[in-house]
Amino acid sequence: MKGKAIWILSFFTLLSALNAVVGIVLSINLGIEANFQPYLIGSLTGAIPVYVYLIASLVGALIFLAATSASIVSELSKIELLNKINQRAELLQDGQALLKANQDEIKGVAFLIKQNIDQTQKQITHNFTEQEKHLKELHAESTKNLEYESANITSKIRKNLKDNFNKQEKNLNQLNNNLSTRIEGEAIDAKAQIGIQLQELKKALSEREKAAKKQAKTLTNQKKEIATIKDKITQIEQQFILPKTLLTSQSNPEQVRGIGPNTNNELKAMEITNIGELLLADPKAIAQKTSTSEKMAKKLQGIAQLSMIPSLQEKDIALLEEIGIADQQDLANQDPIKMGRKIRKTIKDQIEAGKTPEIQQPTIEKIRSWIKYAKQ
Repeated sequence: MKGKAIWILSFFTLLSALNAVVGIVLSINLGIEANFQPYLIGSLTGAIPVYVYLIASLVGALIFLAATSASIVSELSKIELLNKINQRAELLQDGQALLKANQDEIKGVAFLIKQNIDQTQKQITHNFTEQEKHLKELHAESTKNLEYESANITSKIRKNLKDNFNKQEKNLNQLNNNLSTRIEGEAIDAKAQIGIQLQELKKALSEREKAAKKQAKTLTNQKKEIATIKDKITQIEQQFILPKTLLTSQSNPEQVRGIGPNTNNELKAMEITNIGELLLADPKAIAQKTSTSEKMAKKLQGIAQLSMIPSLQEKDIALLEEIGIADQQDLANQDPIKMGRKIRKTIKDQIEAGKTPEIQQPTIEKIRSWIKYAKQ
């Protein structure tokens, strides 16, 4: 039971020492007067200063160390005393064994030495009493010496621990002062360097801001000049350069939407080999010499006319057919606004029917250009 107590006290001594080490580390990292919340007892104590935690850990370590030392010394003293008692008991056992042997030897002459035996028994009893008394005196003296030595050892341990604690406290205070001085110096230097860098950064930003404003002004002027040039180029193109046409008078008739290889061969038999010849041919003659009706012949000629109008694409021609424009003359007679409304309604109807329109709503300017080129 005593051994278990020693182990328990040793464990608490080690635990207290570790807490003291943690307190030292915290005092270095956080500062001796900083507050922190212990992990195990933080919910009960709340945040406590680092130096209170450190002092409590050191005092606990000293107390448990003293208790452990006292228990070890007491246990060792008792073991030594028990060894002495066992030795004496063994001597007594040896004496009793010798006495028994003597008694066996003198049984034959018992009548001669009976008085000596009685006297010997009395002597042995007296000796045993004296020995017991001596053992008690030895035990009392040993207990007294043990208590004295334990008190001396405890006093020395307390003194040493107190000296170590004072020394460590002094070292910690000196370390704290050194750290504070060093941190303040580094903070002043860093502040000065940051101030210099901020001034340089402000100066650089100011110069960049001026350059950016100047550049932005230049870009604005350039954009205005470019826009003016673009407008002039557009005006020139509109006046002197016509957009490309989808087809020309020399294009193959098979390129006209609605004319397939068979119809194209029939037209070739009539010596119609290009769109110009197709437009000049009589629809009645085309209907008589091909499998195409007169109405279809007129429609194909109208599509060919629209294909030769600048800026009109095939999808645009299909849209014009949807709104009832069959040839160049129909397009030239249109009003841009009314035509735009018809196109918008047609596109809307296609969307409502679940179809995807081939083109988007053309602008009024684009419709006007179609009508303008159709009139030329």
